[in-house]
Amino acid sequence: MTRLSKTQVGLIIAGLLYVVSPFDFIPELIAGPLGIADDAAILGLIAATILRAAQKPQVVTVETPAR
Repeated sequence: MTRLSKTQVGLIIAGLLYVVSPFDFIPELIAGPLGIADDAAILGLIAATILRAAQKPQVVTVETPAR
């Protein structure tokens, strides 16, 4: 059982693909350190999504035999 929804998994994969792709909204060659900021923001959002999902309480139901 996963705590991440299919949408969250899709967004995480899309974010990782964006970070490793050679195309950026703010290219590093033009903007220098500012160009790394968009990649850092995406990685921060991915980390926040995973941490938020990890902190969700998991409800487990246990069936007890009837007496």
